[in-house]
Formats: sequence, C-alpha cells, structure tokens
Amino acid sequence: GGAYARLFGSLLRVSRSRVARLYSPHGGSLHYDETTATGKLFFALERFMARFTDCLLFVSDYERRTWRRKVGEPPIPNTLVYNGLRATEFDVVPTLPEAADLLYIGMMRDLKGPDIFIDAVALAGNRLGRQISAVMVGDGDDLPRYHAQVKRLGLDGHVRFLPPMPARDAFALAELIVVPSRAEAMPYIVLE
Repeated sequence: GGAYARLFGSLLRVSRSRVARLYSPHGGSLHYDETTATGKLFFALERFMARFTDCLLFVSDYERRTWRRKVGEPPIPNTLVYNGLRATEFDVVPTLPEAADLLYIGMMRDLKGPDIFIDAVALAGNRLGRQISAVMVGDGDDLPRYHAQVKRLGLDGHVRFLPPMPARDAFALAELIVVPSRAEAMPYIVLE
C-alpha cells in the first residue's frame, strides 16, 4: 500500500500536480526480521522508496526507533504524530448482563496473538480452578486453526467466535479486553 501511494504520487508530480507523498510505516515491513533474506529485501526497498517520499509519519516512538534500527536513519524529514481520539470515544460502554470474562477483537492471524489469547484462557482457568469464558471477534485466514485450538484445549463451550463488528459493540460482550499482539507498537484497538 505505501509503495503504491508514493509511486502514484510521484507520477502525479510528473504532470505538475503538487502532491505530498507522506508515508506512515507502521506494521507491514517493520514486522520482518532484519536478519532474514526477506527482511533485508524489504528494508532495502524501504530505503529505496525514501526518494519517492516527502515525509515519514510515525505513530509511536517505538516505530520510529524500530525504523532506525532496521532500515536506518531516515534521509528525509520525519515526525511523530500520535493517533487522535474523539470525545465520544471516551463514553462508557455498558457491559451486557451475559458478558464473558474476556474479549479478543481483531484479525485472526498469529501476529495479533489469538493463539496466545486461547492458551491464556486455558491457563487462567486452570490456575483459578474455574472455567473462563471468552469471546473472540474477528476474521482471517487462520480462523479455522484457532477453532481447532479451542477444541483441542477443551474450551468449546467457553470460547465463542463472532464475525467482525464495530469495536464498541464488541466491548459490551466482555468484562475485560485482552490485546495479546506479538509485534505492534500501538494497536488501534487500544485507542478504541
């Protein structure tokens, strides 16, 4: 996505359009390991794409530090712009009477940690001596694997899967939200 936007912005400049080519390098290529061939390729591409970028916009200092460590010092202007929230996003979301104990909401892919969440539900239940109820809201290619993990751990009746929905609707489904992400500087769900 970021490559296309910068390339199209550069093409528009050829036709004398004054287009700013801004890039926010969160997630995506920053998740690659800089010691692997794939990581080295992506970070070389990021360095190359700097010539088609007017400014890098980082949403957290962690991402800016990660960029510097993996890609190098940016040769172009860069700035830190924190994500913003509207006042209405601070309104309390009432929990439903039949709410579960825990909620996972997000993409069903290992990077986001749904497998960690499922393991934690099983572990917490064992340590507390009672079953923990959980709701998992989201979709993704790995969803069948998480269904199988729930079944394998004997959590069938305690973990429900629901399709994607607005975050505030999902928040009413549980007492506590868990964000088990493996590699995100500031998951948007935390802001929501």
